[in-house]
Amino acid sequence: MSPDHSSPYDAEDEEGGLYRLRTTDHCESTDGGSVLPVPVEEDSIEDSYLMREDEHKEDTDLVFLPPNAVRLRAALERVFVAAAIVLHLVGGVIATFNEASDVSVYRSACSVLFWSYILFLTFYRNTTLSYDLSYRVSANLACLFTIYWVISVIDFRSQLVSQHSKFFSIVTFFDTALATALFVIALCSPLGVTPAYVKVNKGLTYMPEPYASFASILTFSWLVPLLLEGRRTPLKMDTLWDLSEEMRSPYLSRRFRAVRRTASFRWTLFNLCVAPFIVNICIAVVSSMLTFGPTICLRLIVSYIENPSETPRHMAWLYVLVLFFTSLSSASLDSLCSWGFRKNGNTYRSILITEIYAKALRRKITSAVDNESSSKEADDDKTAAAKLNSTVVSDDDEDSEGSKSDDTDTGRIVNLMAIDATRISDAFTEAGILVKTIIIVFFAFYLLLKMLGVSAIAGIIAFLALVPVNVWISKSLATNHKDSMEITDKRVSMTNEILQNIKIIKYFAWESMFKDKLMEIRNKEVNVLIKFCLLATTGGATWFGTPLIMTLALLGTYIGVTGNPLTASLAFGTISLVNVIKTPLENVSSLLTMVMSAKVSLDRIENFINDDSTTEKYSQLSKPRGPDSPYIGFENASFTWGSSKSAKKFTLSDFSIDFPVGKLTVIVGPTGAGKTSMLMALLGEMNLLKGSVYLPGVATSRKPARDPETGFSESVAYCAQQAWLINDTIRNNILFGRPMDEARYRQTVYACALVRDFEILEHGDLTEVGEKGISLSGGQKQRISLARAVYSDAKHLLLDDCLSAIDTHSALWVYKKCIKGPMMEGRTCILVSHNISLSVPDADFIVSVNNGRVKFQGTPVEASEENVFGDDDVLRRNISSRNTPAPSTTDLKSLNVDPLQKTETLKADEEDTEEEAKRLMASIKMKDVSEAPQNAESQQTGSIKLSTYLTYFQYMGSKWFWLTFVVACVLQQLAEASKNLWVSHWSDTTASVESEIEVTKIGGDHGSFFYFSVYALISFVFLLITYLREVLLFYGSIMASRKLFNDITNSIIYASPRFFDITPVGRILNRFGKDIATVDREIATWLRYVALHAAELVTVLIIISAVVPQFLIVAFVIGCAVYFISNLYSKSSLELRRLQSTTQSPIYQHFGETLNGLATIRAYGQESRFAYQNMSILDYNMRPYTIVWVCNRWMTFCSQSIGTLVAVTTAFLLIWLSDRIDPGFAGLILAYAISFSESMVYFVFVWTLNEMNMNSVERVIEYIDIEQEPPAVIEGARPPAGWPHAGSIQVENLSLRYAPELPKVISGLTFEAKPGWNIGVVGRTGAGKSTIASAFFRFLEAQEGRIVIDGIDISTIGLRDLREALAIIPQDPTLFSGTIRSNLDPFNQYSDAAIFETLRRVHLVDSETDISGASSSTQSEEAQFNVFTDLSSPVAESGNNLSQGQRQLMCLARSLLKSPQIIFLDEATASIDYATDALLQQTIREEFRKSTIMTIAHRLRSIIDYDRILVLDAGRLVEFASPFELITKENGIFRGMCESSGEFDVLTELAEKAFKEKELQEQQQ
Repeated sequence: MSPDHSSPYDAEDEEGGLYRLRTTDHCESTDGGSVLPVPVEEDSIEDSYLMREDEHKEDTDLVFLPPNAVRLRAALERVFVAAAIVLHLVGGVIATFNEASDVSVYRSACSVLFWSYILFLTFYRNTTLSYDLSYRVSANLACLFTIYWVISVIDFRSQLVSQHSKFFSIVTFFDTALATALFVIALCSPLGVTPAYVKVNKGLTYMPEPYASFASILTFSWLVPLLLEGRRTPLKMDTLWDLSEEMRSPYLSRRFRAVRRTASFRWTLFNLCVAPFIVNICIAVVSSMLTFGPTICLRLIVSYIENPSETPRHMAWLYVLVLFFTSLSSASLDSLCSWGFRKNGNTYRSILITEIYAKALRRKITSAVDNESSSKEADDDKTAAAKLNSTVVSDDDEDSEGSKSDDTDTGRIVNLMAIDATRISDAFTEAGILVKTIIIVFFAFYLLLKMLGVSAIAGIIAFLALVPVNVWISKSLATNHKDSMEITDKRVSMTNEILQNIKIIKYFAWESMFKDKLMEIRNKEVNVLIKFCLLATTGGATWFGTPLIMTLALLGTYIGVTGNPLTASLAFGTISLVNVIKTPLENVSSLLTMVMSAKVSLDRIENFINDDSTTEKYSQLSKPRGPDSPYIGFENASFTWGSSKSAKKFTLSDFSIDFPVGKLTVIVGPTGAGKTSMLMALLGEMNLLKGSVYLPGVATSRKPARDPETGFSESVAYCAQQAWLINDTIRNNILFGRPMDEARYRQTVYACALVRDFEILEHGDLTEVGEKGISLSGGQKQRISLARAVYSDAKHLLLDDCLSAIDTHSALWVYKKCIKGPMMEGRTCILVSHNISLSVPDADFIVSVNNGRVKFQGTPVEASEENVFGDDDVLRRNISSRNTPAPSTTDLKSLNVDPLQKTETLKADEEDTEEEAKRLMASIKMKDVSEAPQNAESQQTGSIKLSTYLTYFQYMGSKWFWLTFVVACVLQQLAEASKNLWVSHWSDTTASVESEIEVTKIGGDHGSFFYFSVYALISFVFLLITYLREVLLFYGSIMASRKLFNDITNSIIYASPRFFDITPVGRILNRFGKDIATVDREIATWLRYVALHAAELVTVLIIISAVVPQFLIVAFVIGCAVYFISNLYSKSSLELRRLQSTTQSPIYQHFGETLNGLATIRAYGQESRFAYQNMSILDYNMRPYTIVWVCNRWMTFCSQSIGTLVAVTTAFLLIWLSDRIDPGFAGLILAYAISFSESMVYFVFVWTLNEMNMNSVERVIEYIDIEQEPPAVIEGARPPAGWPHAGSIQVENLSLRYAPELPKVISGLTFEAKPGWNIGVVGRTGAGKSTIASAFFRFLEAQEGRIVIDGIDISTIGLRDLREALAIIPQDPTLFSGTIRSNLDPFNQYSDAAIFETLRRVHLVDSETDISGASSSTQSEEAQFNVFTDLSSPVAESGNNLSQGQRQLMCLARSLLKSPQIIFLDEATASIDYATDALLQQTIREEFRKSTIMTIAHRLRSIIDYDRILVLDAGRLVEFASPFELITKENGIFRGMCESSGEFDVLTELAEKAFKEKELQEQQQ
């Protein structure tokens, strides 16, 4: 590794501690070399989605490294190398003068050249030229020293056992001594130039691997300190090492994009790791060769036991020594190779997730499928509905993308990140095993040919004959995986939609319906899973059978064709060789499955990365301006949401607008006119058909410079119609990446009327919002979103109807103090608004839009003269006087209040003095960040609990299932042992009678064919039992998957609403995504190997101990070592796996937030910050993810080392007891001992993976046991049919709180509503109005008091009975992916005629539209296609292809169809224009005249004729009476609200009129 930086001085204190430094300018090598230049990272990647790391210097520390006597090491190294040169030079000269053989002279000359090359490398490594190559040079030197040391030791042994001249013996001795010294130095020295310090993330320490010694790298001992720490206390994220520089996402992404410019996606991926990939393959080749060392030694040792006289005893001990070194070297290199491939895999995972996220940032807000394109193009370009902030756009309609399979929906993108990227990473990781398998197979065949001669060809043919079968299985598995991923995409998308809209599902008691829809998709997924299990079982049995068939072919041909006797050394040599390839072949099935799955995943990711649905925002906004082009605006521009203009696509046509800079522009128009689309077009988010659009600051990748005078930059801020907030604190949502300016922050909070909200909220501005934390009201969220735009340094603000969700008093405050306040001076503000009387009079420019066309643009005075606002004398006077206006009403003609006649109370309320404003701003409490509440994801500690295993095993099957499975495992091992024992008996019989009878007639009455037939029979029994065991295991796995998914689905869907308030959707999706995928496909695969290798280990220990009882002593010692190592390992690895799982949830969360807020992120120019944040979250997850695999490799090395000790000890005992043990038994025991090492390695490996996978089961079970809602139905307390029949309501001393530890949000509320009453609920934003509505649906259970409806306490009946009897139109209108019809009538209970009639009532279709959807009137060419005329028109996920107002009308229509007796309207018409609102209010009064209505409203005009008004303040009831009584009450709160509305006299007149009419009706009754 090349170091980040170095230091101008050596850093080493008295205790060898670490120093931290913040800045540096230059660096120096601590290796005795010269000063090295600091690498300067050029910003060569012209991509706005990558943030330069130097923008985050405050997030890093510089940690000093102790020098570790590197200068002394370098000096000794060079001295010893020079001494070796002199030694061989002198030896060569003397050999020449003594007329020695030419070989000796040439050898000396070659040695001199070799050591001269070494000397050159030792100097070259520490020069400035070697900066980038120092690591490679050091590794090269270490390998050369190691190789030469091995050669010198062999040469030294030769000198000892043979006679040579004394001089050459001395030369050999010193040569070996020097080689040993250099080898020790290499082992104890780090590779490469050690820097004085390294750069790490703040508060962390560096990863020691790049600076570890060669021996530490070979044995992974650099990990031990962390394991010891994990043994003492559970590991936490702050105790883990930081990633090294070359493993961090920003570094990898820069490298990837530098190559990506000139190469394909796949070649770029390969090119990034081609060098380490080749190195790892070389290591794999060497490791594979060394794998056969023990097998060769086995044959030689058994040959010695067969004929001790033919081999010297010291050679037998040499074989044991070779067995030890080859096994240990193979263990080290094998672990090193696997770790190298795992690092490559981790690199690919980081790059892929980063690129998927970057592509998501660049995607179009909406991508429609062109109806005119061919079916093939449609299949290739399937896209979905717009994912526009939560606001999505278009007051318009898109074509049929919502009904098509989507390549861009949240579920698919999350799957690409969570599953596909991981599969590719795992496949590259296991490439080492695949390479080793190929090498081992070929080398095994070579040794078999050497051992058996032509008989080995039969085994090779048998192997090749089975290859086509396995190829077919692998291809079938790839197809299966592709089908599975397509269904999984749909399931995850469906799950995400359910979670995002869980409130509306619970409001309407639709849990069972959506569960059935999800389970329908799940059943299809399980069917594919069953096919996978059948294929995997067949493939596993095939690979299990391959070694057996090969052995039968080899032995059968050897004794049947050649007629040779079967000796113990040959039999067990053959079996040992076949066993060497057996385990790799057993894994080939899984590996090929993984590779084919990875290929499918890579195709999916490449298609996503390369598709052409990239936003054209930057190209649109980068066009050069003409001399008459507007600075902000349009020039003869037309836009659409589709790829081309179509009759069924909403379009903006022929826009030419020049928005005045530094002024307030108001965009007005009816619902669905195209107002939001105009803002989206201005932001470059729509498809430009012709013309030009201009907006400063958006198209640049760099942040525009701030004007030193105004403090503003030529950039844009955007406030969406439906507030989009990130999963963070209120403070961070407002700052949105900007540095804290406390004075400006306080001014923003004051201007946006958030002061009181901060006082009410327990944690103030550190309250967490978004998908977790305390729920905020819609008005609070909107004002936070507005505060974000105001606080920014953007000079140009685009505000999309930001006043609609705010109460009247707060709206007036925000308009005066914020939009027209001092913080907006000199800033351009383009405001979409329905509240024209409030916003229009003080505007500088008006744009009127209807039907996608500009109907008017000009000043308010010109608009008044053009009669744009209708016959409205009051608004006309307001415009002419430029006074503060009154809010608009639905009937502008009736607004006859003179705005100049205001009460002194209103003036006092509206006109705060400057001193009062300063006092309020100063009163804002700024809490310290350390006081922020923590809502980290919980995780278990310690080992996987036994209860988790037992639960999973219970899900798999009953006790009879497990009894059958255990019997199958026992029978399998008995068959395996019987095979080997029979071969042992066969070979011993051959040896005992070989000299007495014919080879073809051995053992008295039995010949070779008899022994071979019995062996074949046992082998096929073994294979049959293995297949049955596999079938049993996969059957249990499918049953467990079914039950676990069903249980977690039930648990989540019926969970308490509080669970969704405090749990981000990303955490839940993590369970339904990666964890369920692990349960489905991973656990059974590795569980079968756990059972297999565990049984093998037990069998080996039993057989060896039975033949050689002395082995029990060694077994006890080895058992203690295994216990210590496994205990050290298991605690840390499991905690790391848990940390990995919990740190992966934020990645899901961040992806989801980004996809929902693309328009806002791009409008603010925050792409690079979000990309960097994604990389930070990813690296945070990669820290435990990386270390857990290092732990795995360390454990593998330790296990193989223990296995080596078992084999060496067994070989030692066999040689020691060779005169008392038969060769057949000796071969059997030694074969088992050597296989013990392999079995131990794979057991540890699969047990580790199984433990990790069981963590997924643990996490799923965790969410099965969450708090549930009360029962849906209580059989003994069901309400009568038709309840509620009257609609009376009694609320008695009701108190509510969100959680027991939180303060009350409603306190002591008592009121009564008679049947048919209309009750208006008013109060300041955040007063608790929506909370009361949720209490009627029992989203919050009463802490005190009760709610009684028609004489029934609602807490005594089931939730489904309650919620089906009520109806609500929520504050946030929610629709589901599907069609117009499926959203209005999900259960198909109503006819098309009834649905069309309802759509007419809510004015989504006109009265001339017939049932077929055709309009009887002739539409003009300018008319837009109305999707509501076709009930099969698609609705995107969350209704994102409809405007906010259209969604609200859809929700109202859904409730109208239901015709409930009690209905709640929670700001149901807030996003609808006033004219439509007036018509809707009339419709509501007519349609629900016999129903009890509770309306939460900010528009007082809509509730002034209600029976009662309920006034809330801070969760308490302060007023409850008729509107007329309250409006005539002096100093009353409701009266004050009416006065501040500006239409007090009109409201009083309407209230009095309604009061008298009701009195008259009562008298008549």
